Amino acid sequence: MKRYIFNIVIFLFGVSFCSCESMLEKEFDDTLTIDQVKQDIDLMSGLLWAAYSDLPRNDASFNCIGGDAMLDCATDDGMESSISSEIHKMTKGAWGPTQVIDDQWSRLYSGIRKCQLFLSCIDESPVISNNEILDPITGKPTENSNMRERMKSEALFLQAFMYAELIKRYRDVPFVNSVLDPDPEVLDMPRTSYHVIVDSIVSWCDEAALHLPNTYSSSTKGHATRGAALMLKSRVLLYAASPLNNPTNDREKWKSAADAAMDVITFSETNRDVYKLNATFANVFSSVYDPEIIFACQYQNRNDVEFMNVPNGFSKGNGHTNPTQDLVDAFEVKVGDKYVPYDPETMNDDQMYQNRDPRLAATVLYIWGVIRSGFFGGLRKRAKSVCL
Repeated sequence: MKRYIFNIVIFLFGVSFCSCESMLEKEFDDTLTIDQVKQDIDLMSGLLWAAYSDLPRNDASFNCIGGDAMLDCATDDGMESSISSEIHKMTKGAWGPTQVIDDQWSRLYSGIRKCQLFLSCIDESPVISNNEILDPITGKPTENSNMRERMKSEALFLQAFMYAELIKRYRDVPFVNSVLDPDPEVLDMPRTSYHVIVDSIVSWCDEAALHLPNTYSSSTKGHATRGAALMLKSRVLLYAASPLNNPTNDREKWKSAADAAMDVITFSETNRDVYKLNATFANVFSSVYDPEIIFACQYQNRNDVEFMNVPNGFSKGNGHTNPTQDLVDAFEVKVGDKYVPYDPETMNDDQMYQNRDPRLAATVLYIWGVIRSGFFGGLRKRAKSVCL
């Protein structure tokens, strides 16, 4: 009897050991199927939010190329102090197929794929409703009303924005309007005409504008709005009408651009001037969501703009962005009770910064001007050099 019990114990132990061993040997699978994504509101939302992260930008700094000087240094308004910078290479013509400046190709097509993947799932997702939700006070639909149509419109806007950035940089590009199979033969696509893509962008913007809200609450700001869709359409049509893309000067293209721009103006005027100029010029640089900015996306707190561009004489300052004299001379001077063009021939150096348009002091840190910033110890310091 004891022998049988002993044998049974050994048998059960062996079965248990084998079961545990087979359980522990299972391969870990962290992949998600499309059906799983469709059934989860957080995953569906996350797929769309991820597309926002692929909007064109330079991760090294703000409004720059290569993380050094700001874009003004690509114009007659500024000069980059570093001869090894990306923007210096661009202004000197040291770029081409093997030296690409501001390369956003992969980022933009990655974002386009996310938009198209989202659009292919949204109508089959039972977790995103299309119900109207009214504000209990105003009785008007809230930003959470018709979520399915709103989110589809956001994806259309983002897709349009990314194609606009592609054709702005490369003109004719491969036009992908569905989720592609990652097959080399499928991915070997010809380029599509610039104007064909412009027509698609305009169509997407028109459709998106129908369902996007005018504004968002503070917790959801940074999403695409109706005004942003109208603005993008206006900009794309303006570029399409320009001499670069309209060598025959087709007047109908200019009319389409003008009409689209008027739509943006009319939209703002009929919505309590949602877009307008600031009474104080400097406010646009310090407000997170300023009425002069039509489309703004959130990003983490950063101070690299200050570190990259204040003069070398300040702590951690790199002095990359430096204004030209032409820019300084463009600001008017006050004579009597009105402003007139500044004439460097009649003004000596001691008078150069006296009675100038106040926007000069907000734009250029000039000799003996004052800089005040918490990034540099919260001190008021006087500049001994000039920088943007």
